[in-house]
Amino acid sequence: MAKTYTPGSGTAKDRARLRLGDTTAPMVLDDAEIEDLLTTYGFQEGSAQCAEALGAYWASRAEEWTEGDQKEDFGNRSKKYFDIANQIRATQQNPSAPKRTGSAVGDSTRPTLIGYRNT
Repeated sequence: MAKTYTPGSGTAKDRARLRLGDTTAPMVLDDAEIEDLLTTYGFQEGSAQCAEALGAYWASRAEEWTEGDQKEDFGNRSKKYFDIANQIRATQQNPSAPKRTGSAVGDSTRPTLIGYRNT
């Protein structure tokens, strides 16, 4: 299975990998797994699903690993990915979150008419 990342490619798969930090070897998720989740759930929820997949991956490892002076805490790493999934979903569901229109000029520059009245 392919595990690739091309910085600045603009593909949904590479944007999701960047968002999750799964960009350097050894990458965990296969390209096909990421693309499947993004296609099935859309970018936002698909990214959250990918984060949960990474959390499950790290949860299945030993809690800690120590060799000489090196120590890894996989339980903490797992929790962080589940936190990322929750943050993605919170951003998706928060109506006050900035809208991403795909251009430099979007809804945030349009004047609001709240408080104006026609006289």
